Amino acid sequence: MTSCKAIFILSSIVVGWHSLATFADELQDGQFSVKSNLRAGVAKVDITPAETDGVIVTGHRRKVFGVRDPLRAGVLVLDDGETTAAIVTLDTIGAWDDMVKLARQRIEQLTGVPAANIMVAASHNHSGPGFDADSTWGRELIDKLGTAARQAAGDLRAVTVGYGEDRIGFNINRRKVINGRRTVTSPITRQLSPNLAQS
Repeated sequence: MTSCKAIFILSSIVVGWHSLATFADELQDGQFSVKSNLRAGVAKVDITPAETDGVIVTGHRRKVFGVRDPLRAGVLVLDDGETTAAIVTLDTIGAWDDMVKLARQRIEQLTGVPAANIMVAASHNHSGPGFDADSTWGRELIDKLGTAARQAAGDLRAVTVGYGEDRIGFNINRRKVINGRRTVTSPITRQLSPNLAQS
């Protein structure tokens, strides 16, 4: 399989602080001076349901008991002095329309970030609950997203944004058609059965 090109967005939060008495846009991180009008704040929160015994999860629909890995959400708030925006990520199968609407409303209410400037995205996790605005987890989720956004907005720091390009060779097309049917392959399958991984 051929290598794919990937562009990685790299952001660095500069850690040096000037005097609290003055608000300067030039900060020192110990290596070089940075001038930036862009500030960012981040926060993450555990969104795992409190009750996990017998929960029906979405994606590969099934009943689960207990937690192997916690579900998380993250909020990034950006402010360039003129425009504020937020990016919300969740370990859910998708970003449901009603959930996105409620999350945007709550975040705007608590942070002042306009709802139209809030992007909500999901990791497409097949082992999380579905969203119901009237459920206990649904209400808790919106509360937690709002709290995380308020925390992120309250701790803005000067940042710079850059990007880099490189070639990577470890990713694969997981869905290969073999003998007229669709199947899922893995790196292990590629190593053990190289003929199955032919493009």
